[in-house]
Amino acid sequence: MAVASSISGALNIRKLADKVAAAGYLVMVPDFFYGEPLDREKHDIQTWLKDHGTDKGCEDAKAVVESMKSKGVSAIGAAGFCWGGMTVSKLAKYESTIGAAVILHPGPITVDEINGVEHRWTVRYNVEDESATKVAEEAHSDMLNWFTKFIK
Repeated sequence: MAVASSISGALNIRKLADKVAAAGYLVMVPDFFYGEPLDREKHDIQTWLKDHGTDKGCEDAKAVVESMKSKGVSAIGAAGFCWGGMTVSKLAKYESTIGAAVILHPGPITVDEINGVEHRWTVRYNVEDESATKVAEEAHSDMLNWFTKFIK
């Protein structure tokens, strides 16, 4: 699931969604702005945010996740850009909503907004939990690959 943040970015988000889908994923790009993205020429940002806040976006995203799960989708990730990055960070706080969150150039996220996100999953996981071990080992591999690619 990708969370779009503007009309100008919508086309690129759709292209990115197509790339992710081509890699074998089912991709959804819901419109959490309901056809009314922020247009700084038409909207005062504070007024617009009253009707389009990230808390509402998170609740809308949770409903999409639950709908996907009710249809048998078991592994769900979410990506968010700008406003969507803040929304995805809120969504990640809720246990059993998504398995992975990707936040790309988020808006102004505060420490308080990410304090509820469980961060121990890569080093303080239950080694007897096969699923927890698997995702931790994948994260470790990704980290090593990242270092190999950009440091060596």
